[in-house]
Amino acid sequence: MTFVRLLFPGNFRLLPLVFGALLLAAVGCGGEGTPKPPPPGSPILDAIEDIHVTEEEPWERVVTARDPDGDALSFSASGLPSFAAFTDRGDGTGLLRLTPALGDAGTYAGLRVTVTDGTLADSVEFSVRVDALPRIQGGLFYEPPGVCATEAGETDSISVYNLAGEPLYWRVLHVPAGLEGVEDLVRVEPRLVSDLVWQWNPPRPWPVDDSLVVATNDLAFPRVVIRFHMEDPSGEPDITPPDPPLLAVPRDGARFVVRDSVLIRLAWSELDDCSGIQYYKLDIAATPDFSRILCCRERLTASTAELWAYPADAGVAYWRVSAVDNQGLHGPFSQVRSWTVEVE
Repeated sequence: MTFVRLLFPGNFRLLPLVFGALLLAAVGCGGEGTPKPPPPGSPILDAIEDIHVTEEEPWERVVTARDPDGDALSFSASGLPSFAAFTDRGDGTGLLRLTPALGDAGTYAGLRVTVTDGTLADSVEFSVRVDALPRIQGGLFYEPPGVCATEAGETDSISVYNLAGEPLYWRVLHVPAGLEGVEDLVRVEPRLVSDLVWQWNPPRPWPVDDSLVVATNDLAFPRVVIRFHMEDPSGEPDITPPDPPLLAVPRDGARFVVRDSVLIRLAWSELDDCSGIQYYKLDIAATPDFSRILCCRERLTASTAELWAYPADAGVAYWRVSAVDNQGLHGPFSQVRSWTVEVE
């Protein structure tokens, strides 16, 4: 009390008055971020907490409000990101729906929902945080890399493999005109395969060229473009060469340790060609430009091969695959991969 007496000598009754005035001012201004109470008779919107989801995780919630006068209410929303939608359901509630896709990770602030009775209104502001899915490296493999058809309406499919230890997500961004039944989102569990099945009735005239465009959480294939080609079944013979195969195994840069010998298994995607695939051509070389060919195997009818490596084969080898269709058209080579043979 000594400190108080020095400040206010002989007039201690001012102290509670001053403190009371300060307290009243603090309550009256409300403090930063504190919502002001709605005016009497205004509708009251129930709280919307900040939202936390993950890419490809759908989320929805019914938004409610009450009106002390029993007036009819209408809802609206503003500041929503592209993956969010709000609907006034016309029954005194609203529906907030989030469908964050691959690439939507981030924090989105300033979202607002408003309710009004036609005269007075109340609103709530909130934020959304979208976490990124785990990114995998080199888990995606699919076949065929391109689709060719001559008969509309036939059922066909693409096989999507996940070679990684985390789930693979395959989200369709663009569907060719006339493609029916393709799933928008496919989740492939680790070390498994999923088949996408469809029917294709493309618009004429022939030929028809379009692409299926897909986003994935594989860092090596964040965007996949699969060519769709349809030719007139009564027209000229196939004049489109086969697509380049996709190489599956061994992975690029694989290492094989040999004492006496070691078996190396190769696999690549089967191709879909309008006239059919006659054979695959496998090249193995000592240099990445294939100026020093070690092995050239013609007329492989399957999309697999096996070879034995010996101590004399120690070093780096490069390989690629191409295909020849039944019209004799030679398609481009695949990407180039390598492996290394080491002596134990």
